[in-house]
Amino acid sequence: MYAAVLVYLFALGLVALGRFTEAEKFTQWAGALWLPPVLLMSIYLSFKGSLWARYYLLGEGPTVVGNGLLVMVTQGVIEANSFNTKFYFIAGAWSAILFSQALAEKVNSLKREKAAALRVAVAEKTARLLEAEEYKNSLEEKVSLRTKELSVEVLMHKITSQQLRVSQTKLEEMAYSDALTGLPNRRMFQDRLVQAFTWAQRQQCEFALALVDLDHFKRINDSMGHGAGDQLLHLVAQRLNYALRHCDTVARLGGDEFALIFTAPISREGAITICQRILASFDELVVIDGQLVQVGMSIGLAWYPADGDDMDALIGSADVALYKAKAAGRHTLRYAGYLSDEPKLNS
Repeated sequence: MYAAVLVYLFALGLVALGRFTEAEKFTQWAGALWLPPVLLMSIYLSFKGSLWARYYLLGEGPTVVGNGLLVMVTQGVIEANSFNTKFYFIAGAWSAILFSQALAEKVNSLKREKAAALRVAVAEKTARLLEAEEYKNSLEEKVSLRTKELSVEVLMHKITSQQLRVSQTKLEEMAYSDALTGLPNRRMFQDRLVQAFTWAQRQQCEFALALVDLDHFKRINDSMGHGAGDQLLHLVAQRLNYALRHCDTVARLGGDEFALIFTAPISREGAITICQRILASFDELVVIDGQLVQVGMSIGLAWYPADGDDMDALIGSADVALYKAKAAGRHTLRYAGYLSDEPKLNS
C-alpha cells in the first residue's frame, strides 16, 4: 500500500509538470510491476483478518480490469469506445475511494494498536504501582509492629531497670542496715564515723561518740525467749532514735550493743543531757511480750579530739567509759576524761 502511494505521488508530480504521457506510461508499467506482489500480500492479509487489505482488493479489482482494457486499446487489440474509456475512469475513482478507505482503516488499525499498547502499558504501570503500594503498606505494618515490639522492649527495660534499682536499694539497705531494728549496722556506723571525723577536722570542732550496752539482756532473752528479746531491741532502737537529733546517728553494732554519734557541732553538756534523757526514759518498767520488765543500760561517752584523735582511739576511749559505767552499778553514764566530773545517775 505504501508502494502504491509512492507510485501515485510520483505520477502526480509528472502530471504537475505537464508530462501526461510519461505519467500514464509510468502508472501502467509501475502497476504491472508492483501490482502482482501487492495483490498477493493483500490476499494473504485478508485471510489474516486485515480489513484495510480487503478494502484494497475491492478497489484494485476494477482497476486491474480498467488497466487491462486501457492496455488493449493502446495496443490496438480492441477499439476504443465509450464503455472501455469510461470504465477506466470509473474504476480509477472506485479504486481511489476504496484506497482511501484502506488508508483510513490502516490508520485506525495503528491507532487501535497504539491504544492497546498504551492500555497494556498503563495496566502494567498500574500493577507495579499496586505492588509498590502493597509493599509500602507491608513495610508500614512491619515498622508499626516493630515499633510496638520496641515499645514493649523499652517498657520491659524500664521495668527491669526499676526492679534492678529497687533490688540494688534493698541490697544496699541490707548491706548497711540492721535486719532486726532497721538501724544502721556496724558497716554504716563506720562510714558515718568517718564522715563525722572529716567534718570535725575540717571545722576544727568537737563531736561525741557513745557506746550503749543493755544491762542483763541475756537474762531477759533466756527467760522470756528470743521473741521477747527482739521486742526489747526494737523498743530500745525506737527510743534511742527518738532521743537523738536528726543529724545524729544511732547504730546497732550487734547483739545488745548500740552506738551513738553526736555530729559536730555539739557541746559536752548537750551530749551528756541527751544521754541522761535516754537513761531516764528507761527508769520505769516497760511492757515486753505482755509482761512488765525492768530495762537498764550502761553508756560510755567520749569526745573528739580530747579522748582520741583517730577512730580506733576514740572508740577505745568510749569502750573504757562503758566499762566504767558497768562497774559503777549499771544503768548509768560514764565518759572518758575528767573522772571527777562524772555524773552520778542511778548508781
